[in-house]
Amino acid sequence: MFSLLLVLPFLVTFCQGSPSPDAQYEMLLGGNGFNVPLKFKWRVGKMPRSCKDILAENGEAHSGEYYLSVGRKFVLVYCEMGLNGGGYTFLHPSSFPTMSDEHLQEIFTDKTSFVMRTLRSDGRQTVSVLEQLSDFKQHELKLGLNQHDGYQAPINDLGTYLFFGFIPMTVASAKTTQGISVNDKPVTFSNCDANGNSHFVLSPNFAEIEPTDTGTMPGICKEFFTLGTQNPSGRMMSQEFFMFAEMHFGGCGCLTTTNTIESSVLAISIGFR
Repeated sequence: MFSLLLVLPFLVTFCQGSPSPDAQYEMLLGGNGFNVPLKFKWRVGKMPRSCKDILAENGEAHSGEYYLSVGRKFVLVYCEMGLNGGGYTFLHPSSFPTMSDEHLQEIFTDKTSFVMRTLRSDGRQTVSVLEQLSDFKQHELKLGLNQHDGYQAPINDLGTYLFFGFIPMTVASAKTTQGISVNDKPVTFSNCDANGNSHFVLSPNFAEIEPTDTGTMPGICKEFFTLGTQNPSGRMMSQEFFMFAEMHFGGCGCLTTTNTIESSVLAISIGFR
């Protein structure tokens, strides 16, 4: 039903010939957390490309699953519309093969925060807002699809990946106090050997490749999860959005994965806006 609702406006629009630049049509977006379609009016050629777009159009849009138009294709996402001002886009792994990094950069416009969801072994999901420490606020956050320009490379080669970077390599390669802010709490370490790692890497691991390095130093990464909280509504995101993750900070910060960080952590997903 949802797919039909989504496609019909296109059929009607294009069957009527070329619309004027100001022409509008209605689009029904379902899966808003209550399985009730939300109705929006979008200008032709300006379909929503991100959850932030949807929230800007309708401030009452609910958290849940949506389809967005990215690179002239529809991609399935989960939209977090409440936490930290809302508008965060979580990509479903099935969207990766249809996207390019260029498409991703078009919808990644707020480079100040991410929201991480953690899938726990007891079925709970916890959330953490990830931001730069105050000493590094001048550096924009990094998001890349199959690229990590300006940052250290992932250790595990599991094919397609999403890269979430914090402190650029040129800055992180120093014996300074580094880390990130998790739910407004600083999580820091002293970079003992000036190794410039500062990132999360998420991989859907389509080929089911065994990771070559699952890390043996949980370090500060444990705090990324202990500081996570349950959102007040208790709303859950589909487990299909969660992925294997590699986390690497420092030089004496942490090097670990979701396979080994702790038994209560199964996988994570990170949203951006």
